[in-house]
Amino acid sequence: MCGECGAHYIIKTREYYGCASNINRGKSICANTRLARKSVLEERIMRTIEERVFSPEVVAYLTDQANAAIERRSKQLPPDQTTPRKRDEELSHARVELENIKAAIRRGILTPSTKAMLEESEARVARLEAASSAPASIPRTKVTAIPTVIAGYLHDLRKTLGRDTERARMILSRLVGQVTLQSVKDGLVAEVRANVSGILNAQEFRYCQNGAGRGI
Repeated sequence: MCGECGAHYIIKTREYYGCASNINRGKSICANTRLARKSVLEERIMRTIEERVFSPEVVAYLTDQANAAIERRSKQLPPDQTTPRKRDEELSHARVELENIKAAIRRGILTPSTKAMLEESEARVARLEAASSAPASIPRTKVTAIPTVIAGYLHDLRKTLGRDTERARMILSRLVGQVTLQSVKDGLVAEVRANVSGILNAQEFRYCQNGAGRGI
């Protein structure tokens, strides 16, 4: 992404990327005429992602943070003190009560009160059935796949850069969200920020902090 106008950097020639707004609409829209050599840009972005954004230390930190978040969340959940036998007894009683209400209605006892009792009883049975089928406790599973997931994306990205533009863009989006190229006096500076939630796409990992790196 162009740091001056926000447009995408696109392939201007076989060897160079340039700002889409500048290329397609001219300097009046974006004055950023800086071009980035394709081979150099891709290699330096890959190096930045591997060595700084997702270094072994950062990946280990993210794993620890994810596990700590899961542990905190599990401690916040109220323990279920109801035994399976007790739940089954309550469910059986609720079903009998529901059938009694239905039988009364079939005999012609249909009043606003019996209708309300029917709705409440049906809701209670549904709630108890859901509780009965739910696991007794939530396992505190530790996260172990983060390094493998990230390594897989990095390997796939290296293979697809320069070969499959659309797939490479998808992987980059999953890894870092976006790369911002800012024009400076001596060339371009790229800002790369990790997209942890995009990589994992799981509720438990929303606590993880995004890492960042700069290069090029």
